[in-house]
Amino acid sequence: MTGGYLSSIYNETERPKSKYPFQLAERLMSVHSIEPEETLIDLGAGRGEVAIGFAKLGITVHAVDRDETFRSDIENAGINFISHDIGTDQLPFEDDSVDIVYSKSFLEHLPNPEPVLRECYRILKP
Repeated sequence: MTGGYLSSIYNETERPKSKYPFQLAERLMSVHSIEPEETLIDLGAGRGEVAIGFAKLGITVHAVDRDETFRSDIENAGINFISHDIGTDQLPFEDDSVDIVYSKSFLEHLPNPEPVLRECYRILKP
């Protein structure tokens, strides 16, 4: 495999970009009454498409992933990219500092997701 997991799983030929990530962000904002001034952490951001969708809708987004393949795409969209091994270390956020933790197709890749879920609880505002 050349270029790592993200490069192969998000190969443009097999998985071209679409409007779906933006539509998903838009739908989640509507269904969950998310306000544009809120702060969202995208854990396991991957290609960053959903994070970019949320950012386009006015959310302050931090994209967290250990793979930096799409870092420049994410940062070029005005999103703070944090290179971090989510499954092993404490998340680099203060207690009670985040409005939303979002993750799609990530937790199932962890051998033990419980510490990550505890970290999400720690950083979420009450």
